[in-house]
Amino acid sequence: MGRRGSTFLVIWSLFFLAGCVSAPAPEDWLAVGWHGPEETFRTFQTALRGDRPDLEYACFSDAFKRRNRLGQLAWREARERLHGEIPFLDRLGAARITRVTSLAPDRAAIDARATFLWMRRSFRVTFVREDFWEVWSGDVLLADDYADFDRVVQATGDGVRVLVPGEGFESTPITRVVADQYWKIDDFAEILDAPRP
Repeated sequence: MGRRGSTFLVIWSLFFLAGCVSAPAPEDWLAVGWHGPEETFRTFQTALRGDRPDLEYACFSDAFKRRNRLGQLAWREARERLHGEIPFLDRLGAARITRVTSLAPDRAAIDARATFLWMRRSFRVTFVREDFWEVWSGDVLLADDYADFDRVVQATGDGVRVLVPGEGFESTPITRVVADQYWKIDDFAEILDAPRP
């Protein structure tokens, strides 16, 4: 079985642990974001508990989607099938973070544990930071791309300067420029728990 198959088996294992968990509270929806590994992990949990496949999909890195040939439609179909085949799908939404580890400036990992009755499973979720910029005119996105945040955003003696590449902005009123860093899920792996004494 290739890497793609083993990744999906781990995801299916995560779903096997799912159980009846409470729907997201209003504060969970207000906390949706990707500005750190923990925030992204909790956003993924909110998406699971709120039955929002579009938000689940948004939590995956572009590299994860490419490696697994995972489009949004394919994800929706896979999770629909999982809902029918595996009971307690949403239990991962109640998993508890046990450790957060920085692996590099742009990589991190979260160890989490999901329990249901006598079953206990631990997982490592790895994250990658994706740096990007956007230029807007009203509600129209004029341009966007991935770029090294440190090259786009520069501190100067009198403030902060955001310099994005591009042409043709002179004739259009610019209403918003965004330079940001999102942390996205890049992989899953099961951690084998030591047997209980």
